[in-house]
Amino acid sequence: MRVLVVDDEKNIRRTFSLAIESMDHEVSTAASGKEAIEQLKRANFDVAFLDLKLSQESGLDILEEIVRASPQTFVVIITAYASVETAVEAMRRRAFDYLPKPCTPEQIRHVLINVERTRKLERQVADLESRLVASGPELDLA
Repeated sequence: MRVLVVDDEKNIRRTFSLAIESMDHEVSTAASGKEAIEQLKRANFDVAFLDLKLSQESGLDILEEIVRASPQTFVVIITAYASVETAVEAMRRRAFDYLPKPCTPEQIRHVLINVERTRKLERQVADLESRLVASGPELDLA
């Protein structure tokens, strides 16, 4: 999978990158929402780990931009300021998941496994729908 890590803290980007690369996934990083959107316009990503509070930006606002620019990308909000309210709001804005910092490599692995499972299920549903349409009776409504 291709993963984008968006965080204004260099050490967080590096820690996430090391953990994700050790799981045999490709990682890119961005220090700001603007940089993340630029990368998403140039390349496809399966997952974006997005900090809730970037230096001058709201991760929730960036989440909406990511969903518009790259609807196929699963966005996981990461934050040191976890609360029920922000988790609910993130999910309302179409985040795939929400992780409090500090995240363990096992938590990251679990999220990536869930993304893979969800993608597989989406492909299976699309395949079944196309087979159903192809094998269904033709209706003549004239």
